[in-house]
Amino acid sequence: MDVRETLPGDEAFASFVELFERYRAHYGQAPDRLRSEAWLTTATTAGPMQAFIAQVDGAPAGICLIVRCPASLTLGEFWLVRDIYVQPQLRRRGVAQSLLHAVRAAAQERGALRLTLQTEDDNAAALRLYERFGFVPVTGLRHLTLPLVQRGTSAT
Repeated sequence: MDVRETLPGDEAFASFVELFERYRAHYGQAPDRLRSEAWLTTATTAGPMQAFIAQVDGAPAGICLIVRCPASLTLGEFWLVRDIYVQPQLRRRGVAQSLLHAVRAAAQERGALRLTLQTEDDNAAALRLYERFGFVPVTGLRHLTLPLVQRGTSAT
């Protein structure tokens, strides 16, 4: 298995976009390859995101998209695992774990203070993976959100 960062212009970036589209479809989003590619290009070149892709025998197997976030109190940064997706036929073969290992190594190399992530309470398989990897639940905090766009409408 090969896991590495990818950027627009890399040969693996097109495969990353393809898997990102499958990830979006998994969560009910309509396909829009051109828009996804443009969004990922901006997010990984001018924005705070980094893209990692896993390949098994040269074929795309999974992706992980992280966000570098300021840690203002410590004047550092932490990395938020924003999106992780493994092709269904390749799940439970170590792809997600390999992605997380690569992300952790890159974060440590760049001086990040911690990795953090969020997932749904009922995503038992993901929760088991994350806990085995060493992630621990955060207590004493509450996750809140303020929707700015109504579902079914698009922001322009």
